Amino acid sequence: MEFLPLESLVTYGGALAATVLIVQLLKGLIPLETRLLSCIVALFVLNAAALPLGLWNWPFGVWSLFNCVVIGFAASGTYDAYQRIRYGTGKGEDAEPQGDEPEDGGEGT
Repeated sequence: MEFLPLESLVTYGGALAATVLIVQLLKGLIPLETRLLSCIVALFVLNAAALPLGLWNWPFGVWSLFNCVVIGFAASGTYDAYQRIRYGTGKGEDAEPQGDEPEDGGEGT
């Protein structure tokens, strides 16, 4: 059983899933803005998957530059939406509680 087949990495959904997972692993290690890191990872995923499948050619390489932006921004937006749902704020990825906020979100009594 393959969890993420190589053929799926050249599709929108497969490249998006791989990009989200890889960016979350690398985010703390590489000092880049998350959206830029997402675009770079998406470009790598698309081209690295296309090479062994024999799908890579110059038009594919040029289109992957455009597609990596779409996938990279979608990956960042997907994680930001997850954070908003999980923590109930509109702050995106900086919304994780730091431990010094009151539980009820108020000023305290």
